[in-house]
Amino acid sequence: MSAILATSGAIRSLVDGTLRLTVDIEPKDAQAAFALFGKPGSPVALARITNEAAVEHDRKAQAQLPAEPLERKPLSLASKVAITCGEPSFHLFLAHERPNTWRDAMNHVRADENLPTVRKNLAAWVVRKLCAVTSRSEITAGSGAANRWEDLEADYQHWQRTGAAA
Repeated sequence: MSAILATSGAIRSLVDGTLRLTVDIEPKDAQAAFALFGKPGSPVALARITNEAAVEHDRKAQAQLPAEPLERKPLSLASKVAITCGEPSFHLFLAHERPNTWRDAMNHVRADENLPTVRKNLAAWVVRKLCAVTSRSEITAGSGAANRWEDLEADYQHWQRTGAAA
């Protein structure tokens, strides 16, 4: 006999009186569930697990997790640029400090999406223009585009510090 921990989902009565029960199985148990129940008509037995048993199961699962958190790869410069392009204060900075380029961007960016997305796309267009690249992925450490980005970012940080952002 094999068992897989699951949580009950929907339950409903079919026309003939049969109960249909939907269960949710954790992704880590998906392969085992497919092996056990992969074809219709597989015999199944149901049992309700007590809260204490579920807590014990979770404790055992936690004990099996690695003690050290997974290391995250540092973000690339292009990823940092993309994150900055999503910041509302960066949008204001570009609109106030680079108004001509911001206005030019309005002629090149679709405006039929939600406002935050439009502003993010405007910022990305302005950054590509000011850094002289066709894609933000071209902004890599040590490149001329990176130098232009660092100058723009320094202006942005100065603008934030001096209270111009208020």
